[in-house]
This record gives sequence, structure tokens and C-alpha cells, in this order.
Amino acid sequence: MKEKKIPVSNKPCEAHHSTPTSHQRFHSQSIIMQIVILLAFLILAVHRISGCVNGSFVSTEGGSYNISCNTDWPGNDLSHLVLTDLTSCIDFCDSWNHQQVPALCIGVSFVLPGQANSGCWLKSVMSGPGIKNGYIVDSAKRNNVPSVWP
Repeated sequence: MKEKKIPVSNKPCEAHHSTPTSHQRFHSQSIIMQIVILLAFLILAVHRISGCVNGSFVSTEGGSYNISCNTDWPGNDLSHLVLTDLTSCIDFCDSWNHQQVPALCIGVSFVLPGQANSGCWLKSVMSGPGIKNGYIVDSAKRNNVPSVWP
């Protein structure tokens, strides 16, 4: 049996090298847009916009606090309350001190919503510089803690 020769052309196939169709352009643009959105979410996750800014803060009752973003002081917990932001947590600390309870609240660690053990943790001791924790806990330490609260 004799083999049949198939003619081979050096000319590029027009179907694969033509101008992209509107469907192909739309699909490419859609993929690019999805990548841009994903990158935006990743940037927000890394920099997480919690409203936390390192520095001084004065509570509703006039207490002066030093805020440390992305920092935790584990242990020495007086109480826990599920709250949605650091400023409410600081106000909870001040109100705790006005209740004449045995131990004073000298600061707070606020675990962001969506994390295990989220909410406000009142602290009786906050020694040292705290522990950096990778964007899940913000803390505030009271300045000039009185030995007896009025």
C-alpha cells in the first residue's frame, strides 16, 4: 500500500494568528479585572484598615492612652466583652475602673472581628513592649494609672 503524502504549507494558520475576536478581548479584560480585584483585597488584608493609628488617644471619660497597633499583651485579663472597635474597648476599660472593682484596668487588647477570641480584653498588667502579632490585635495602654480610681 502506497502512503499518501499530505501537503504541508509554511504559511501560518489564519485561524490562530488573526485579530482577537470581541469575545476573546472581553475574556482577557475580565481576567485582568479579576486579578486587579484580588490584588486590592490582598493589599487590604495585609494593611487591614481597622482605623488603628499608633500614638496617643483620649477616651470619652478623659483617660489618656498610648495605642499600639498590631501588638498584643497576652494574659492578665480582667474581663472580656465582644465589641466592634478599639475605641469602645478603651471606653469599657474606663467604665470598669469607675465600678470600684478590686483590680484596675490599665489597658486593653482588642482582637479584630473574625478572629478566634475576638473582642475586647481588659488588662490588669501590660509589662514590656508587647508582642507584634501580624495584624489581628490592637492594644491601648493607659498613661498615668492612679492607684485608686475616683
